[in-house]
Amino acid sequence: MKQVSTAWVFENSREEMLYAGFTDQELTREISYSNYDRHISAKMRNVPLDSVKANKLFDKITSISLTLSRKELSYLSRSLLAIGFTRNGNSFVKDDFGIKYELKQSARFLVKEIGILLAAPVPKTTYSSGNVDLLVEGNRARMRFRYK
Repeated sequence: MKQVSTAWVFENSREEMLYAGFTDQELTREISYSNYDRHISAKMRNVPLDSVKANKLFDKITSISLTLSRKELSYLSRSLLAIGFTRNGNSFVKDDFGIKYELKQSARFLVKEIGILLAAPVPKTTYSSGNVDLLVEGNRARMRFRYK
């Protein structure tokens, strides 16, 4: 199977970048996504929860838990190791992101759970809709998927 790499570029308005906390001088240079993300995350952490819009509460995804076949694991492993992930038991890790897997011969690749870092702490609660549960506590959330 041929591996394909892609790249993308995005641009924000000057006003958005200043709101995110960048200075005029910083805007004269290239800004990496990780630097942009740090500014946005820091800005959101300083905003009171009641003023955070619902679509801004998720800061970033920190983990994914999967069920997959040996063939899918082989492809996933090659792809992740090629971009700097390390393998530890039944997990792949890079920086502050982890992918945990369980081998199972299934008709399809399944996402079991997604770990999420929140921009602000939230009281412990659980939301359910259809086959998805969102468990929230403090500045962490887990989205669990139920399959029939």
